[in-house]
Amino acid sequence: MIGLEALEDMTRLIPYTAFLDDETPMSVLYIAPPEHGKSELIKKIGGNPRMYQVTDITKWGTEDKITPKIRGKSVRIILIPDLCEPLQRRNWPQLVTYFNSLTSEGHGKTHTFATKDTEQHEGLVHAGLVTSITPAEFWRKKRYELRSTGFINRMLKATYIYTEDMKKTVRAATKGGDYIDYGPIICNLPSDDVHVTLDPGLLDGLYDMIETIATEYNEVGARLTKNLRKLVKASAIDKGRLIVTNEDIERIKTYDPFLRKHVYLVKPP
Repeated sequence: MIGLEALEDMTRLIPYTAFLDDETPMSVLYIAPPEHGKSELIKKIGGNPRMYQVTDITKWGTEDKITPKIRGKSVRIILIPDLCEPLQRRNWPQLVTYFNSLTSEGHGKTHTFATKDTEQHEGLVHAGLVTSITPAEFWRKKRYELRSTGFINRMLKATYIYTEDMKKTVRAATKGGDYIDYGPIICNLPSDDVHVTLDPGLLDGLYDMIETIATEYNEVGARLTKNLRKLVKASAIDKGRLIVTNEDIERIKTYDPFLRKHVYLVKPP
């Protein structure tokens, strides 16, 4: 996709994180204005194993239809190309709360009116969530619960906006049908979980990047470090290796412009 080559490459690595034996799957939130291709990027990885793509969902629907698949490992990452759809539902805060636990500490037993006791299982389940939202929807007054929970902080945030020159390029390409390659991103995924060896010292190569982004978001940077650690391991698998090298570190550095805190994430007056 025009101007989004590095972000498309990062998106390619997301399915690999569903096969890491010692990491939880990636959760990524794309934030950009309309007509920026964020939903199409997410759809491109929907055909890979362990991905579950859905247009609209509720907390009950997730528990009933998806969580059993997560327990069976046939699903590890949920794809919602446009988060605006489920956010239009009255009970959307329940869904956000559910995803907050599913993508972090893990979801365990629940005892509610809508949950059958026969469906309960021991242990916690984890899954990743990849979705997108527009800045306008993100800052809507009634979305306070979305912004105030750990839900957003736990996700790797990818933000961007087209420059005027890029807009002209996109318009010109669109006339010829060349703007978006609607073809899928099919990854060469392993048949089962794999262990990727990472020398912690290699992550020092990402120190400046982590420090800058964490400072911009006023965060410690621990979650960001975990997310980038998953990406370097995913890069190794994508390159046909089970050991991380400096090639993977350099690859992740190219994603820096999309991971910086964009002006859209600064609260408007």
